[in-house]
Amino acid sequence: PARSRAPHYGEAMAAGRANRAGADAALAILAGDTTQPGIARATGLELMRHYPGPRALEVIRTGLHDPDPLVRIGALRGLEAVIPQQRPALAGELLRAPLRAVRIEAARALASVPTETLSPLQHDVLNQASADYIEAQLANAESPNSHLNLGIFYADRRQVVDAESAYRTAITLDPGFVPAYVNLADLYRALNQDEKGEPLLREALRREPRNAEAHHALGLLLVRRQQKQEALASFQRAATLRPDDSRYAYVYAVALHSYGKTRDALTVLERALARRPDDRELLTALVSVNQAAGRLDAARRYAERLLKLAPNDPAALALRDQVRSGGKADPP
Repeated sequence: PARSRAPHYGEAMAAGRANRAGADAALAILAGDTTQPGIARATGLELMRHYPGPRALEVIRTGLHDPDPLVRIGALRGLEAVIPQQRPALAGELLRAPLRAVRIEAARALASVPTETLSPLQHDVLNQASADYIEAQLANAESPNSHLNLGIFYADRRQVVDAESAYRTAITLDPGFVPAYVNLADLYRALNQDEKGEPLLREALRREPRNAEAHHALGLLLVRRQQKQEALASFQRAATLRPDDSRYAYVYAVALHSYGKTRDALTVLERALARRPDDRELLTALVSVNQAAGRLDAARRYAERLLKLAPNDPAALALRDQVRSGGKADPP
């Protein structure tokens, strides 16, 4: 009976992970509440990466200067909400932090920053912190996950040969480690070498037929190759295997709509929204697809729901105004 009735930090985390209405505000409050455990505040900051905008920028900026190193690390992970060009001004000084864990997280967060935007001093400091990050991963060189991390890091730094080598090392260490196949295939996609990526994804699915991420990646590759029916089958499989991940349902629905199967697309979106009623991406798609299909009443309903979640969002306002005027929106 004496237990506090105040909201528990787990509620803010759950809301952030489920993309519920008001989650960004709850996470911002958690991040700034110094009475909460540092690891909880750090998690709140990390989850802010899903909510880019002025609020996230301000909360992350404050977190980067927090006395607790766990909180600073969480803020560095939340930097995904900020475009790479803005990151050095926010987190550059943490590349020289006394604590190694903070330095290597800063190196990871700044890996994708274009080198031409850095001063010579910033470039040197980033290279030093990057060496710390690489050394930390190689401390567990027997683990395929460490080489996966290195592959992602090298790919962010546009060190293509090193990234490819790291992913292949992960596969050699564990031929059943599907994330390495998927990431290596994505590296080849960026190089316009899908002919190398497709066998990797098919091998990944041979080893783990129920891996949704591999089905999804194969679907995207098949779209690029204009193999529409097989792509739809891959998207459908991914969405079926991971029904709680709205991203798979969203992409599957967009593909259905693009291929003229609008009724099926709406069914997929509506079922996904029943699981994630506050998902802005799903609501945006439902506005656009209904509008394109001439179902303006349904489009208006979803536009109003979207605006309740994001009252000041320019894109949501534009969608609402388009629907009210009876104009046609481009498919999402």
